[in-house]
Amino acid sequence: MALTISDIQAKTKASFARPNLFTVRIFKWGSVNEDVFPLTLNCYNAQIPGISIATTDKDLGYRSVGYQKLYDDVLLSFYCSENLMELNIMQKWLEIISNPVNNRIGYYDDYKSQIEIIDISRQDKKTLTTTLHEAYPKKIDPIQLDYGSTDIMRMTVNFTYRHFTQVWGDKEKTADLEV
Repeated sequence: MALTISDIQAKTKASFARPNLFTVRIFKWGSVNEDVFPLTLNCYNAQIPGISIATTDKDLGYRSVGYQKLYDDVLLSFYCSENLMELNIMQKWLEIISNPVNNRIGYYDDYKSQIEIIDISRQDKKTLTTTLHEAYPKKIDPIQLDYGSTDIMRMTVNFTYRHFTQVWGDKEKTADLEV
């Protein structure tokens, strides 16, 4: 007989985290109007970033040595409101990074931002706040239009960042994942 989630919960005395309890906040960048920040933009899909270590090739002793942290980009997906405000905001942000008329790249300080991905417990308490530092959009995926669909329009944006920090619960910030 297969165990249900309720059976497992009863035996472990632990409640399990739910991946659908989160919020995302995007903070002000450059000289953009401050009245709308932090943005929460109907985000329905987010990722807690992964991290890996770049290593050397194996030497004669069959070992490799770590030499650099590698941060994966983060995908955030948004539902689009009827006026496509979310798409407009992301496209304008990309225009600050790369001017569409003359293809000149903007100043880094004018387009970098901070993004918080906040995991929430079933009791509406913060369990983990992941802050992406010096983040900006790198790519907006194409948006599919379809006469046969009755779904809500969705947009996925690929964000890059310099590094991330995490705060567990309501505690103070940890220092860049130092152990």
